[in-house]
Amino acid sequence: MNECRKKTMNNLDEDSDEDNDKFQHTWELESNTPSEESWDEGKMNQIYHVYNKASHQTNENTNNTSRMQVENKNRNFTKSRDQSLTMAITADHNMGDNPNKSKASVHQPKSEKDLKYFAGLFTVQIRDGQTDQSIIEYLNTNKILEYHVNTLGRTTHHGNKYTYLGFFTEAAKNDFINDGRIMGTIGKFRDLEWLNKLNKTITISATGIDGKTTDINEVIQAIENKLGKLKNVTQQTGNEKWISMKLEMDIKCTEDELFNTWGVLVKNKMIKIEPMNYKYHIIKQRERIVADILNIPNEIDETTFSKILKTTSLRYWFKTNNRTKGTYNMKIYFNNEEDRKQTISRKIKIDDCAEKTE
Repeated sequence: MNECRKKTMNNLDEDSDEDNDKFQHTWELESNTPSEESWDEGKMNQIYHVYNKASHQTNENTNNTSRMQVENKNRNFTKSRDQSLTMAITADHNMGDNPNKSKASVHQPKSEKDLKYFAGLFTVQIRDGQTDQSIIEYLNTNKILEYHVNTLGRTTHHGNKYTYLGFFTEAAKNDFINDGRIMGTIGKFRDLEWLNKLNKTITISATGIDGKTTDINEVIQAIENKLGKLKNVTQQTGNEKWISMKLEMDIKCTEDELFNTWGVLVKNKMIKIEPMNYKYHIIKQRERIVADILNIPNEIDETTFSKILKTTSLRYWFKTNNRTKGTYNMKIYFNNEEDRKQTISRKIKIDDCAEKTE
């Protein structure tokens, strides 16, 4: 531990207190962008500080969800402020005599995961001051849906807030949208296509897999958890050091989820994934907003750093070599300029050699 601290102290400010029992590395992330309009590939300057952990207190959210996690939406790893639609299947919810009700079978829908189509309206356009509870009571009392509604869905898309419901079939969704009772009581619902499950076969590339330490089955499982079901591994190339794969997958997520997932973490190591044969004009826009975190001491393991990065709005990152002895860099990617600004204004703190003390 002392050796580790000695190596790191060379990078610290001269006014540091060397008698502290606990140290933290702090990166104060700043862009060296000459102007906001001309941002291309700005780098992040690194400033080290030493903190006495006992005396330097920070305001923390004790509910295990950081403020950044609460405020971010549609991120690759962070949590969203959106409200999920929840439901229960009950025998008395049969949409009356509606012929478009999902037929009983071995594939009969059982949970929210089986909802494939969605309709919603602007939350501000809900009629007559209706509340969530009054809408839920109306839907359940009149058995308008195939399920018992517990909570309405809420989401934000392009800055607009929507209230939404889900359906097992497209026909049931269309019947609901055109139902005069709904238009008169709640408001005019419309298709929310970006929430619909894709249900398409798409080839996904997976690159940057560490061949020495990573279990391929764990990689496939992580991708399936995000996107859908593997049908076939069409290609696997590489060597003992790095492996790349092409996966034919039955995509079960939404289009937004597909576009917003740039990578998956397996044992806190990032693996890059992207669709190869679906709306490539959108996929090729990735990696336009990029930056670097410089001179990270080798004593801070890549996986330790990834634990911190996944709480930010980054979509993808990877480790790069550095000319400065005993350090490495991280190349990091953002979806938009707003995410970049938010991240570079944040300090990153990591306990000194926390995982190297055994």
